[in-house]
Amino acid sequence: QHGEERDKELTRKEQIIKQAREAKSGRAMLDTLRVLADEEWLSGHVALEGNIYSAGAFGCLRRPTVHELKLFFKEPWMAVRHLHFYGAILIWLIQVLAPTIFVIQLSSKSGEWSTSLAQWGRRPATQCMGLVFLMIFNLNAVFTLTKESNTYEKISCLYKFLDCHKKAHTSRAMLWIGPWTKCYVFVMLCVCTTLVLGTSETSHEAVFDALSLFFIYNLDKVGGELTFVSRENWPGNHLAWLHDHMVKQELVRPLVYGSCKQVYAWTSYVVLFLNFALPIFYTVTDFGAFSNT
Repeated sequence: QHGEERDKELTRKEQIIKQAREAKSGRAMLDTLRVLADEEWLSGHVALEGNIYSAGAFGCLRRPTVHELKLFFKEPWMAVRHLHFYGAILIWLIQVLAPTIFVIQLSSKSGEWSTSLAQWGRRPATQCMGLVFLMIFNLNAVFTLTKESNTYEKISCLYKFLDCHKKAHTSRAMLWIGPWTKCYVFVMLCVCTTLVLGTSETSHEAVFDALSLFFIYNLDKVGGELTFVSRENWPGNHLAWLHDHMVKQELVRPLVYGSCKQVYAWTSYVVLFLNFALPIFYTVTDFGAFSNT
């Protein structure tokens, strides 16, 4: 009897997966998994964390058509339905431009820097606070990068298995843009954190500067500070269940991830090096914040 129940349950799972694969659009595919999958199937599975890039790849961010873009100039109020897409573009711009601008602006004063330990005598509390935040930020980058890489493998596997490239409003390009953008943000924010904390004048300024960089760091997450993609629109538990089911039933072959997987690997080496180099650089560099005091 238990064997028959398991067979019926397995058959039902396969039917749901078939419906998801045959869905015409990415959103319809996600809705199929969200509505038809039993809640008890989801227990014991760690939800796949999403961001604007994975959400865009699976069709949560609908791109406006050329006709809709033309209507935007005639009827701007009609653009409300595409605010999620426009918001995601702005988040991407912030993540790419903000750390770059910070590094350029702060490094423009590199002529005032010098190799010295005198700053530790002038402001020991600020230096200690900055060093602690710098080490925490860099270590977090290592762990987060590893997590992002593992999540990317699962997302890519699901994208291919569910034939997302054949569905409306999905985007294979987002699977490429996401990893390259995230890896760039990891490296640039590690460098940016060092420069920002090095030029902080007080302890509380160092704390607020560090927390502001964390804000940029997590800006693209589903259900984050800017909710252009809410957790209700990203069925992370359902996708985690589907991936584990695929692996258990051997429904998918190992993928060749190409350049995106390699960029995660190379970035992990760079960030690991920065974990040692940047604290040393921060310790022995006087950034000239108090040169006129």
